[in-house]
Amino acid sequence: MGGTRQSGTVTVRSNGRRLRQVELTEDGMAYQSTPEDWPFNPPLVDRYNPAWVPFVIGQEEFEAHWTRAVHDPSHWGPA
Repeated sequence: MGGTRQSGTVTVRSNGRRLRQVELTEDGMAYQSTPEDWPFNPPLVDRYNPAWVPFVIGQEEFEAHWTRAVHDPSHWGPA
């Protein structure tokens, strides 16, 4: 399952549901996932909550993570 989970980046739709996600691990791996990889996709965040502002990254940074990430469904557990 790769290394210890460290952090992640997510693109979120206007309704708060995830669209794409990249999880970065301490060992340098990056795993990408999409709604097809998640058993459910409830609203994740309130996009208008000021508490999330420090965690916002730009499109260019997200795309860089997404491009280098691998899609490995086994990373997310059994289907």
